[in-house]
Amino acid sequence: MSWLGIVIALLCLYAVTKVAGFMIKLVLLAVVVCGLYWFAAPYLAAI
Repeated sequence: MSWLGIVIALLCLYAVTKVAGFMIKLVLLAVVVCGLYWFAAPYLAAI
């Protein structure tokens, strides 16, 4: 593999990890929002 191929492979790996990290943060945010709604819904319905 040439140097250019190695550099492109490393850049692709870096981009994939960044995208995966962003997706994991979005999933965790969705879980937190759903959990807060699940805890808060009975109290909000009683108002």
